Amino acid sequence: MILIADSGSSKTDWALVDQNGLVQLIETVGLNPDFYSDESILKEVGSVAAHLDSIPKEVQFYGSGASSESRKLSIKNALERTFKDAKVHVAHDLLGAARATLGNQKGLVGILGTGSNCSAYDGNRITKEFRSGGYILSDEGGGVYMGKQLLKAFIEDQLEDALKQNFTTEFDLDVDKILQKIYKESMPNRFIASFSEFIYRHQANPQIQGIIEANFNAFFEEKVCRFDDHQNLPLGVVGSIANHFKSHLESAAKKYNCNLEVVVSKPIDALVSFHQAKLG
Repeated sequence: MILIADSGSSKTDWALVDQNGLVQLIETVGLNPDFYSDESILKEVGSVAAHLDSIPKEVQFYGSGASSESRKLSIKNALERTFKDAKVHVAHDLLGAARATLGNQKGLVGILGTGSNCSAYDGNRITKEFRSGGYILSDEGGGVYMGKQLLKAFIEDQLEDALKQNFTTEFDLDVDKILQKIYKESMPNRFIASFSEFIYRHQANPQIQGIIEANFNAFFEEKVCRFDDHQNLPLGVVGSIANHFKSHLESAAKKYNCNLEVVVSKPIDALVSFHQAKLG
């Protein structure tokens, strides 16, 4: 029995798997160590364990923020303390994304969810990636990047009248409330990225189209195109933003002559198949 976790900045999908396939699926908050204390992570993992139908003998955790040994440690410690008899493996979510989209094929893999990332994959491991400045400095292509552009336009009174009316009707927000949530409250990245839903619903609007196009152009320019031979490698992308804005992502890929081979909304299903094959 294996417990697999795919953890982003907003949510974590937990899948309990045996040789016959999926046994149980649980969804919790994202466990990015950049935003949670060791105690909070331990508490959340304990809650997951309490709801499992069986005790796993192995845990495979793929997580946003688990990009170095020191950052993996809080996750690993929480899992080992909770599942005392299990073998625990903690890896960056980029490896999970690569396995979910490319399997054992060499290529590039990207993540477009709340945040964003991109790396090179040799069919077995992540071979090259560039550090990210996170939601404040980068995350091009992700929901937070688009959300920032929408909020900036609203705050600076640059939204066209129809969009501004729709925004104020839909959200109980003014400039002061927005700034309070961004600079004074917890999880500002999730708050900012949540406006990608508004952007999706109004994507026919020319001003919104400009925000979407700029978002995916930035993803290719700042992340994908930094890799050698990027135009000759297959590109697999996971995440809700990649899935919901797939046509825009495809257009940007063509613009930059990149081979967008596969888009997956949730990596967990493919990861279940990947690890199930090892069991059986």
